[in-house]
This record gives sequence, C-alpha cells and structure tokens, in this order.
Amino acid sequence: MSNIKYTVNGRSVPLSQFGDEMRKGIETLAEKTIKRIESARCPAHHQGPKNIRIEIEGGNVRWTFEKCCDELERAAAATLQ
Repeated sequence: MSNIKYTVNGRSVPLSQFGDEMRKGIETLAEKTIKRIESARCPAHHQGPKNIRIEIEGGNVRWTFEKCCDELERAAAATLQ
C-alpha cells in the first residue's frame, strides 16, 4: 500500500480521505459565497437577495437568487469581486 499523502485544505491526507476533504472544502466555499451574496443590497429598493442557490459542477460555479431588479444582481456580483 502506498504512503502517498495529498494536501487538501491545508492538511496532508491519505488518498482514502481525499474525496471527503474536497467535499468539505467545496461546502465551505459555497457557505462563504452565500454569505457574501446575502450581504448585497439593492441601491434602489434596499432589498437583499432571496432563495440563494449555488451549483458547483466540475470547475464551474453558478449562483442564482430571487431579485427585485438588475441593480441587486450587480450589487451581488460586486460582493464576489
């Protein structure tokens, strides 16, 4: 059996734990992204986004949410810059 270790999320883990560590990292990234989007406010209507959804597939991340107008979408995008 190989003793190769992989560094994931700043920790050295064996291959048998690699998938779990990657999943944890992706979940943490999604939570942080949602919090940043939640902090956005529409400059015209003073509302925040509702029903935020994050989809991560391969190397692609897509986020959607209910919005009052396009200004809120721009404000949310600015929080991710």
